[in-house]
Amino acid sequence: MYHRLISKEKFVLSVLLILLLLSGCRRQKAIEIPIELKDIQKIIQKETKYSENKFRSIIETELNNCNVNIYINIYIKNDTINTSEESLTNYVKTVSKRVNKALKDKECYKTLMIETSSNNYKKLKNRIHSFEFPIE
Repeated sequence: MYHRLISKEKFVLSVLLILLLLSGCRRQKAIEIPIELKDIQKIIQKETKYSENKFRSIIETELNNCNVNIYINIYIKNDTINTSEESLTNYVKTVSKRVNKALKDKECYKTLMIETSSNNYKKLKNRIHSFEFPIE
């Protein structure tokens, strides 16, 4: 009888594990960012001197629900941008203006979320700054 309980428990655990794996395999479909953002992405990469700065892909369900948030993490290696919090804020505002100006179809885009980080300037070193701007 003890042996049966263990095998039933193993069976139940196996079924639960399989269900968990199957439910986790359903990824949300991602859509590529608009061409306008790809152009801005290249400019940001040149200005920050870091080629890995990229906009996150847009999730299809967000677009279908007309509730898209645009995300970008910007790592700054350029000393002229991160000399102070004020210069960093000015740069991020410039990025926001570029995005708002470049996007042609803004109907489903709600906000631009920008996170910045840097290891150059002492006051900004190892700190993440988050900014949020409306898409207008």
